[in-house]
Amino acid sequence: MKVLIVEDTDIKRKVLSDFIATNYANSDIVEAVSFQDGVDKLKYGPYDIVLLDMTMPTYNITSEDAGGKKRPFAGREIISKMFRRKLHYPVIVVTRFDVFPDEHCNITLQELHSQLTDEYSSVYKGYVFYDQVKTGWINDLADKINNILK
Repeated sequence: MKVLIVEDTDIKRKVLSDFIATNYANSDIVEAVSFQDGVDKLKYGPYDIVLLDMTMPTYNITSEDAGGKKRPFAGREIISKMFRRKLHYPVIVVTRFDVFPDEHCNITLQELHSQLTDEYSSVYKGYVFYDQVKTGWINDLADKINNILK
């Protein structure tokens, strides 16, 4: 199984990568740490699954660069780019936020889920609410991955 993990937080990315490596033998894991890095790594597909954060910086953060503008909907933008490029890799959004700031108002995770389902149902396969303290999210992620792999 080939998996793209697009996640800017080191700990969360490692947890996701370790989960895939431990539970899905012989997985090929590609990691990206920003919006642009994720878009660039799409060309290394095809992917069996994309695990996608929603909020991340535009570019990779380095000691000299803060990563550019923080994009509250970077994950949605990546899904949109995939859709336009006809890259129909199954996407699971893994986020720790339940509300996302928009220019005019906040959007809840449930509202975002509805929008992604309506617009991108051929690639968007749902979300997992990540909680670094509680472990129930891991079962939710495993269920979604296993449904995709059926």
